[in-house]
Amino acid sequence: MAIEFKRQSQVYLAGGFYKNYKDIVYGALGHGFLLLDPENRTCKPMPGEYVGADLRDIENADVLLAYQDVYPYVYGMAAEMGYAVAVGKPVIYVCTAKRVDSFLSGLARATFTDLEAACKFIRERYAGN
Repeated sequence: MAIEFKRQSQVYLAGGFYKNYKDIVYGALGHGFLLLDPENRTCKPMPGEYVGADLRDIENADVLLAYQDVYPYVYGMAAEMGYAVAVGKPVIYVCTAKRVDSFLSGLARATFTDLEAACKFIRERYAGN
């Protein structure tokens, strides 16, 4: 009798290295999901190194979780969202700023204004893909 193992779904975290939003994500998805967090990767602090690593992680992910709050610099997150869409990965966009960016929302499979609700959605839809 063969034992079948369920593969952990992989979630790429886009959204910068600020605030503590990742605490919520790790608490909600840290068990049962492999979180691809660029902040935890060790590579040279050169754009040619870390951008390439980010794009490879996005290609390997099952879903991309993009988080935006009032921090004004979202160019990297927006680029990661666009790349994920281009390679066929679903994007879950969370915007807690006063105004949801309609273009970024248009890239997303689902848009949320609450991070915990987005994590619950990911658990329900993408566990064990």
